[in-house]
Amino acid sequence: MTKITSIVILSFLLAISLATFITAAEDITITTKGQVFTYEAGQEAELPCQVQDSNKDYPVIWKRNEDKILFIDEEAQEEFAGKLEVRKENSNNLLIISKIAPYDSANYTCMLNDEIKIMHKLVVIVPPKVTISLNSVLTRQGENVTVRCFGTGEPRPTIDWRRIGKEIPNSAAVLKDGTLQLPLINVSSSGTYECIGSNKYGKNATARIEITVNAREERDGNMKEEAIPTVETNKTYISVNEGDKVELVCRYDGNPSPEANWLINSFSLNVTTESAKFENGYSYTTLTINNITAKSFGDYICRVSNKMGQVQTQIHVSAAPGPPALTVLENNEIQWDVESKQPIKEYKVLYRPANEDKFNSFQTFRASKDDQRGDIWHRTIKLDFLKPDTEYEIQVQARNGYGWGSNARNYVKVKTSSQEEKKTEKTNANSAMTAVASSLPLLIISGYIFCGY
Repeated sequence: MTKITSIVILSFLLAISLATFITAAEDITITTKGQVFTYEAGQEAELPCQVQDSNKDYPVIWKRNEDKILFIDEEAQEEFAGKLEVRKENSNNLLIISKIAPYDSANYTCMLNDEIKIMHKLVVIVPPKVTISLNSVLTRQGENVTVRCFGTGEPRPTIDWRRIGKEIPNSAAVLKDGTLQLPLINVSSSGTYECIGSNKYGKNATARIEITVNAREERDGNMKEEAIPTVETNKTYISVNEGDKVELVCRYDGNPSPEANWLINSFSLNVTTESAKFENGYSYTTLTINNITAKSFGDYICRVSNKMGQVQTQIHVSAAPGPPALTVLENNEIQWDVESKQPIKEYKVLYRPANEDKFNSFQTFRASKDDQRGDIWHRTIKLDFLKPDTEYEIQVQARNGYGWGSNARNYVKVKTSSQEEKKTEKTNANSAMTAVASSLPLLIISGYIFCGY
C-alpha cells in the first residue's frame, strides 16, 4: 500500500469518526417537556428529565432558578448534600426533593448544555390558615371599627367575612388585605363575626371575633369610677419578611378614656409618612407599617395614658427568629417551638448548673428541614451532653439568615438522670443484646437442619 493511499484511508476513517461524533451529539436530546408540578407541603416531589441517546460522558446538570447548581450527574453540590437526591432510572434523571416546604417552590432546570435544557416549575401548596388581630372588640355606638384578618397559605388565601346568624351591616366593607371596616357602628351591629380564608387547596380556614357595641352613656347617668388605664396585646413577637405589611394591635381600657401613642425602640414614631399609620378606636389602637424594612425592625411600644396614669406594652418585630417556647420531657429530653418566616439554620442550647448566675456553656445543633411546620420550627433533643444527677437551667436561641433571635422568655429547669439510672438503661440494653446473641447459634443450627445440611 502506497503512502498516499494510507493517508487517504486514514483521513476517510477520521472523517467518519468525526461525523459519527457530531451526529451523536446532535442526537442527544431531552425528551421530557417542562411542566408545572404541584405538591402539598410535606410530600416528596419528583421532577423527571428523560435524556434520549444519553452518553455517560455527557453530564446531566440540575439547577435551581437557573443560578444555583444542585447536581452534576448524581453528585450533589456540598450545600445541598443530604437534602436532595438524583435517582437514575435508565435514561431518566429524577430530581427527588423529600418533605418539601414552601421555600422549595422554584424553577428547576435540567440541562446538558446551554442549548439542550428544560425547566420545571415546582409549586408547593399549603392549606389556608387565618388569624384575627383581636380576640374581641368592645366599643361605643358611633365609633369606627376596623378588624384585620391575616391569611397564610400557598397560594395566599382570599379573605371574606360573614356574621354568624345575621347579615353583615350594609355599611361594612371588606378590603383586599382581609380588613373588615364597620363605620359609625351601632348597637345592632353587635355579634360574632367570622373570617373565612380559602385558596382552593384543603378546607377553608375560619376564625371568629366577638364585637360588642354599647350605647353611649348619658351625662346624668352613673359614670364609671376613674382609674389608671389597662393595656394588653395578644402577640409580643411578630415574625416578618422584608416587604411585608405589618399590623400591630393593642387593646386598652380606662376612665377617663385614655390616649394611645406608639414608640419604636423608645423613640416617638413618625406616623406622618405613608409607610406607617395608626388608628385609634374606643378600646384599641392599630399601627400599620407598609413594606417594612430592616430599619423598622425593633421593639414597638403601645403607650396609653389618662390623667390617672400611664401604662404600656411591647411588641417585638423582626425577621430574626422569635423566642423559643420550651418544654421539658422525660428521659432527659427537651423540645421547643420557634417562630420564623426565614429558614432556621441552627439552634444554641445554653446551660448552667442551677446555682450559677450566667450561661457560660452551650451546645449547637444544626436545623433540619424536618423541623419546619409552616412558620413554626419544632425540635426535640436529648441532654446527654450534661453531667448526670445534676440540676440545670436551660435556655435556647435559634439562628436564621438575619442572625440569632431572642432567648426563650423563661429558662427551664432539668434534673438529669443519675449514674444508676443510666446503668439500668445500659444493663437493659445489654441484656437485650445478650438474649439476641445467645439465640444466634440455635438459629444457625435450625437453619442448617431446615436446609438439609
